[in-house]
Amino acid sequence: MTGDDWMVPELQLRYRGHFSPYLARRIAGLVSVGAERRAFAL
Repeated sequence: MTGDDWMVPELQLRYRGHFSPYLARRIAGLVSVGAERRAFAL
């Protein structure tokens, strides 16, 4: 395990609900940015 594993989408799904509140907010931010990027790519 590394300090960056929380950024791996598969681990985010597997351990959803078990991250610290701080990391949960960071993950939510990554997900929303990813959705915006996909919307602009269309």
